[in-house]
Amino acid sequence: MTSPPIMANPGTVIVLIGLAAVLAGCTATGNPKPDITVGYYEVSGGTTKAIDRQLASHGPYIPGKGRVLAATDIALVPRILLKARPGQCSVAEARFQVKAKVTLPKWRQRQSASGDIADTWDNFAAYAAIHELVHIKIAEDYADMLSRRLNDLPPEADCKTLEKKIDAVARAVEAEHGRAQDKFDSDESKRFRRLIAEAEAAG
Repeated sequence: MTSPPIMANPGTVIVLIGLAAVLAGCTATGNPKPDITVGYYEVSGGTTKAIDRQLASHGPYIPGKGRVLAATDIALVPRILLKARPGQCSVAEARFQVKAKVTLPKWRQRQSASGDIADTWDNFAAYAAIHELVHIKIAEDYADMLSRRLNDLPPEADCKTLEKKIDAVARAVEAEHGRAQDKFDSDESKRFRRLIAEAEAAG
């Protein structure tokens, strides 16, 4: 999962309210809390163009997409217990924990910077962090969906048959999850570019 492209021009304000509202809607579930680790890669430069070049060459690499501003590697770690009885096998428990490794940019000169470029970076970095957190929220939603679907499976005559049903449900939800993550990236990339174009037109 990735964040949209480049740093805005000085003075551009990235609107975060919509994404913050999404995060505020997070609710507790029966699944374990997500396990999140955050790492950084450094960029350097005294102008937005210089920083853009650094982001383009040093950002995390995503196969099929190339270098990106930020990325989150996500895994849904399962805990599935089956209950076997004579002539019947059922799901006793199905839970999933989201494990996420987030990679974000860090600007070396931020502490000594001021003015428009500092404000631009702060907006930019905040956007990147919130964008990746929304990816994690999406993953949590699909972990919940997968747990519910597996826990709702009816018993089968034997565990081998039930395991095939579990695998089919997991594959279907995994595909839905991937499409949801890709759609969020696509929608946000369009929104991000529109905000920059509007700011440049107004400025």
